[in-house]
Amino acid sequence: RRARRILPAYFVVMVPYTLFLILRGQAPLSALVWNSTLLAYWVHTPGAFNWYVSGILLFYVLTPWCFRRLRRSRHRVLWTAGAAAAVAVCHVLIQDEYWHYLDVFYRFPIFFLGLLMGLYVWEDRRLGRRDLLFWTLWLAAGLCYLAAALPRLEVPHLPMCHLFLFTTVPMCLAGCACFEHLRRGLRLVGEHSLEIYLLNVSLFSETALLRSWLPLGTGPYYFLAFFLNILLGILLHRGVEAGMRRIQARRAD
Repeated sequence: RRARRILPAYFVVMVPYTLFLILRGQAPLSALVWNSTLLAYWVHTPGAFNWYVSGILLFYVLTPWCFRRLRRSRHRVLWTAGAAAAVAVCHVLIQDEYWHYLDVFYRFPIFFLGLLMGLYVWEDRRLGRRDLLFWTLWLAAGLCYLAAALPRLEVPHLPMCHLFLFTTVPMCLAGCACFEHLRRGLRLVGEHSLEIYLLNVSLFSETALLRSWLPLGTGPYYFLAFFLNILLGILLHRGVEAGMRRIQARRAD
């Protein structure tokens, strides 16, 4: 189901954009093959079309197995917190140049945080005092990490990007409380988020080219590009959906 949702829009954007890069000499012809097979991210080829779709389909395959076992566990929060330790190990190995492909494992702790949040939603669970205490302590650990990772201390192997592990869930919980009254707008953006992303990393990443067509100041340009990205994403989603319905109707006939 997720492949049917993702791949049509992915190919509609990826193929012409990759051909555009090939014609401009910014990517080899093989980039089209690697991007089409979703292997570009995993083998680090030139001309790779971002990492997201190639990576996320693997996690969709893993989700059912992981979700069932996390749901049955009595220590799901501790298991999720333990997954974060993998990041520290991987980062040390990468810094010491053991295996640069270990960067893919950076995604797994965030993956387990997402599963945990999915369980909260699936169970329609209200957070209790123990949950709030845990995530408050989790955020406090993030603040300690931030203090240790400040450039003035020069502590090795503590990049700022890992703050994402500590801030994601607390920010999600705070965001849910703040955005209760913006459901319709958020749902609209969420339903079309794949197409918005695909256009963002292809068409709207060509900033120099687009700004030559739209001679606006920096602020007005990005303000306009922001809304155009969302609008075109919605139109792309509906266009692909209409095309898929026509194909299915022809097959039925």
